[in-house]
Amino acid sequence: SMLAPFQCAEHPNGLYTVKDYPTVVCWHDEHGEGGHTSMVVIGLVATLIPLGFFAGACYVVYKLPKMLAVGDTGFLNAFRFLFFRFRTGAHWFIIVFLLRNLIISIVPAIGYQMVQILVLQFVMIPLLCLTVYTMPWGVFMANILDAGTTVFLCILLLVFALFTREVDAQVLAQICVGLVLGAFAGIVAVVVWGVYERFVRAGKPFQFFICHHKAGAGNFTRL
Repeated sequence: SMLAPFQCAEHPNGLYTVKDYPTVVCWHDEHGEGGHTSMVVIGLVATLIPLGFFAGACYVVYKLPKMLAVGDTGFLNAFRFLFFRFRTGAHWFIIVFLLRNLIISIVPAIGYQMVQILVLQFVMIPLLCLTVYTMPWGVFMANILDAGTTVFLCILLLVFALFTREVDAQVLAQICVGLVLGAFAGIVAVVVWGVYERFVRAGKPFQFFICHHKAGAGNFTRL
């Protein structure tokens, strides 16, 4: 794994060694048989492969509307594998899908179990809301399966949290305070946005207005 050099386990003597290679001491090349610095460099270079693919996918999503407008069939056929699973108008969800997988693959490199669980929850819960709201998959049952799987994973993470031993009470308290403050800030933001939309926003509440005035104009339609 390209993230293996970043996954270190602590020992009673205060040193950290790579989990997959116990003879390699993390960040201390003078100890052990292998050079941890070289492993880190190789791992960082290897991460350019998935990051490059993700950047390329973002560029393809950005260019897709223009390519559709000009009818570039070569472009569409070349990158069809990215979009054919999603419904029309939800091609951008491939970015969410790839970003989710990218973050989940990085989570094992985090040393603390509590932080790992929190990061996964912060990824899964917004993704669940976005999936239910947009229904991005081309097959309806695929949306149900995706949402159900995400709910199952969130419940599983909650169960794992009950068995976590590496808990820092002070850090956990700070995280809880931050979550509560974030929730209150979100409520205030929604209220302010609602007041703005209702009383402050100027202009028509619609972009196009179609009217069929049969009595005065017959079959004419006015935009």
